Amino acid sequence: MTAHAVGPDEHLLPDPELVTTDARGKFQLTRLPRTPVRVGQHVDGLVVHLTPASRVTGRVVIEPEHASCPGAGFMLRDEALDRYVDVTHEADGTLHADGVIPGSYAVTAWCDGYLSAAHYPSLVVGDRDVGGLVWPVTRGATLRGRVVSQHGAPITDASVTANGVDNDSAKYAREQVTATGDYVLRGMRPGRYTVKVARPHTFGTVPAVESTTVVDIAGDTRRELTLVDTSGSITGYVAGSDGQALTRVFVQATPANPDAWSGRVRTDDAGAFGLENIPPGEYRLTVEGTELAMTIQVRAGYVTTAPIRAK
Repeated sequence: MTAHAVGPDEHLLPDPELVTTDARGKFQLTRLPRTPVRVGQHVDGLVVHLTPASRVTGRVVIEPEHASCPGAGFMLRDEALDRYVDVTHEADGTLHADGVIPGSYAVTAWCDGYLSAAHYPSLVVGDRDVGGLVWPVTRGATLRGRVVSQHGAPITDASVTANGVDNDSAKYAREQVTATGDYVLRGMRPGRYTVKVARPHTFGTVPAVESTTVVDIAGDTRRELTLVDTSGSITGYVAGSDGQALTRVFVQATPANPDAWSGRVRTDDAGAFGLENIPPGEYRLTVEGTELAMTIQVRAGYVTTAPIRAK
């Protein structure tokens, strides 16, 4: 074996000295500079064995149209070595994996919003490329509806999660509620689900809330979900004595309870403002830089209107 020294920048020193180990594996380097050095080594007779590798190419298609899915993906897991193979997505929807060594691979394929097959056949790779593979997905079942409060008002900042009651990990879906309180869970396997609607903890004041229900999902299933709203909202506007909107001014909400939540918001270009997820209670609204003020009562599950006008 041969050895040499390199400098701190990982480059060979000027006029490098190469030495060979003796019969006992020892070596000596001389003429070293007074700087930190690292010792590298060369091993003679090293043999690198190369294993044939192949490219696997395929597509995930939506049945029965046999159309390509733009949000598709697949994953190969070497069943013997329990390792995964990287996959590349092409612009035309083709998927391919390079450097796949011979062996048997478990296949997982998916398409966002569609239902994958419960099982895809294992893929056996030899010493040749494998192409033209097709993994079908279907539309599956859909759960859709609206999330509302106990008073029927839409809740817009919740999430809906569905888990199969048989604990099948494939029977799972999650979706964020839209600005109108609507939700849609697509590509679900028909069956019975525990559906949970949850609202996160907000501002360190309103605790997180959730509710669950059991739903049998098949085809296009519709279900309105109710979440007990423990917070309220304020919406209003600010206007001067001439009736003109006061824009870009701060509105401060101060609770009657000094230990409760307080906050402020700036009016928009129309003088409007809004505060959401507020703990119920009495609040004093003041407009910074003015003498405008009013007292309101916020109730859980309701929107309180606060028109602040100069008299």
